[in-house]
Amino acid sequence: MLTAKEQQVARLAAGGGSNRDIAAQLFLSVKTIEMHLGRAIANSASVPVPNSLT
Repeated sequence: MLTAKEQQVARLAAGGGSNRDIAAQLFLSVKTIEMHLGRAIANSASVPVPNSLT
């Protein structure tokens, strides 16, 4: 399960935002954005994908 901030960062990244742009928009450091994206990717790897999506 992702936190609200991890979801927000993941959405912005999926929309094409760079880590630097996302950090500036959310008033966070680039390192914090990297941490949130890393956790989001790690969590998404453990979520099963329904057969209808594969």
